[in-house]
Amino acid sequence: MTPIRTAIASVASLPPVLVAVRLAGWWPCDVACQGGGFYQRLAGIDVLWAALLGYALFALLLWHDAIRRLHWSALAGAGAGLLAGVSLFYLGVSWQLGIVCPFCLTIHAVVLSVLLAVAGDAAGTTALCLLLGVLSANAAFHHTAVPDVVATATPPIAAPPAGSRAATADANRSLGQATAPITVEYAFSLQCSHCSEQHQPLLDALAPAIAAGRVRVVMRPVIRPADTGSLWLAAWAFAAAEQSPERFANFLTEHLSTKATLSREELLTLGGDLPALDAAAAGGVFDGLVTSDQQVLRRLGYQGSTPFVAVVRDGVVHARYVRDVPLPALVELVSK
Repeated sequence: MTPIRTAIASVASLPPVLVAVRLAGWWPCDVACQGGGFYQRLAGIDVLWAALLGYALFALLLWHDAIRRLHWSALAGAGAGLLAGVSLFYLGVSWQLGIVCPFCLTIHAVVLSVLLAVAGDAAGTTALCLLLGVLSANAAFHHTAVPDVVATATPPIAAPPAGSRAATADANRSLGQATAPITVEYAFSLQCSHCSEQHQPLLDALAPAIAAGRVRVVMRPVIRPADTGSLWLAAWAFAAAEQSPERFANFLTEHLSTKATLSREELLTLGGDLPALDAAAAGGVFDGLVTSDQQVLRRLGYQGSTPFVAVVRDGVVHARYVRDVPLPALVELVSK
């Protein structure tokens, strides 16, 4: 067993270790926060479990070849090609959707480096399986990049009738005067760690402009089709807003960064105020607000990444900020 072959097998052992770390929650992957949640599950199962199995078997195969063979086997080349093909598919999707995730990039970079190291001993098999890996992943998902964003082809939803429960919730989810010359449209996911981290600093930074009557902030929870729980969380947020602006603010503080992929039933087991809010949202009383928000955000240029901030003056979008909102630049813009 030569040092170089030992090194290659060692590198191939990194992906299963990293995936196990991710599954344990020690290295968060923010693909869902960037609108890539469609590609995180297949047939209802987290793709990381399939990745863990594939990477682990491949690492064992390379260690077997490194110890017992003079050359990498055709089976090792086939495994490298398949895994690299899947990596190329995911990298292509990431490029099309504008997703940058350090965890995913690390995994795919390691897989592609191992491909280059192994391919020489079984070039034909590796190349064929590389193509097979790309085509298989493409067939399993979709032939075009699919952002995890609600489609908004339906006609615009009308504003809720004055005095209705939905109208009360709509009013209470905003900060500032309705006559303010600047509107800051603020979209967040209740299942996104980035939103949880930036929520209060963003509101604190805008507080002076809100108090001065220059800015009105409209907070809109987004729906992620890949996470069915996001629909219920948005409805419950409006149920909290119906009670009071303070209750809405508390709901966001308590439930931002809720674990993704939880169903309605699983969310309700978390207890707290969720069962009561679920009862208050029964009958779809806030469905129009939820749908209308998604339509408004798409018109503003929202493409899946959260948090999303659009600064609107006189009906014109003057700036858009995504993910890492530059608070000094935002404050300067709304102060003009």
